[in-house]
Amino acid sequence: MWLIGIVLLAACAELSTPCVSDEQCVDAFGDGWSCRASGACDWQTEPTPPPSPVLIINEVLYDPLNQDDETGHPLGDANGDGTYVHDDDEFVELVNISGKTVDVSGYALYDQTSWELDDPRHVVPQGTVLPPGDALVVFGGGEPMGSFGDTTVQVATSGRINLNNKGDMLRVTHPSGVVVETFDVTPRSNNPDESFTRDPDITGGFVQHGSISAWLFSPGTRTDGSPF
Repeated sequence: MWLIGIVLLAACAELSTPCVSDEQCVDAFGDGWSCRASGACDWQTEPTPPPSPVLIINEVLYDPLNQDDETGHPLGDANGDGTYVHDDDEFVELVNISGKTVDVSGYALYDQTSWELDDPRHVVPQGTVLPPGDALVVFGGGEPMGSFGDTTVQVATSGRINLNNKGDMLRVTHPSGVVVETFDVTPRSNNPDESFTRDPDITGGFVQHGSISAWLFSPGTRTDGSPF
């Protein structure tokens, strides 16, 4: 009976213990527990080694500027389709840091709401291959126009990324469901009207794009406009 009680206690703990990494589950319950895409710890018979680092978040635009320049062009038109639509112009830029060409099919993006529903905002389509150091840009919607540094450009499979201007969390998951990257909007909830980007690209911390560039964002390119 005592063994049954331990199992029941573990099950109850699993149901009430949120997680964002396998390490949290191992710390809480021991080897054999992992963090699922649902955001809860779960038991597996064999611990799964963490996937090798492949993608990092390099730039995020969650608050495109709703304002026109002197010519009437919308300054927040990040996807280049000629119009400002908040949900469409949001984007996430991911960079392949693995040092080799990789198939990134099945990687997924979640905002906090979709994470809680276990329903990703974007799933990278089958056959998506990235050369080393190349970028993948995911826009919320619209019809992206332009070269974007000749990088891979996709539109969210759900029709939106849906990042709130405060109190939201972006997660990137490996096809196995393991969280491999996060971007916490909460400490950056200052209505920036521009993207947050790494400075320097790939290796640095996140700063507001306008603090290091004349542009508000640079999807598919480095902050100075040069290709990856």
